[in-house]
Amino acid sequence: MKKLFATIALGCAAAMATPAEAAEPNLKALGLGNMKVVSHEVAKEVRGQGGIVWGTSFARIGPSFSTNSYYGWGPNSASGWNISGVVTISPFRAVVAGGYSTASGN
Repeated sequence: MKKLFATIALGCAAAMATPAEAAEPNLKALGLGNMKVVSHEVAKEVRGQGGIVWGTSFARIGPSFSTNSYYGWGPNSASGWNISGVVTISPFRAVVAGGYSTASGN
């Protein structure tokens, strides 16, 4: 909650102040005086941009069933898929279920 208020206060200070007024003294007053500029690669780690996907498929005919799950993770994107299927002989019946998902971050 403190970070939320600090972010709002910083935004208000920056909007109402000239660039010189919104600089170091105000950042120190908000407890952000030790902030440093970092590279895009380092910032990506902090922002947590990436993808996580998961899913489950379930197929059932009477007492017979099939369940499959997947999980995918990646630093920039992730995807996964699965298929579950059940076939009975007498009487002949078939059920297939599946899924696919993908996620990505910039």
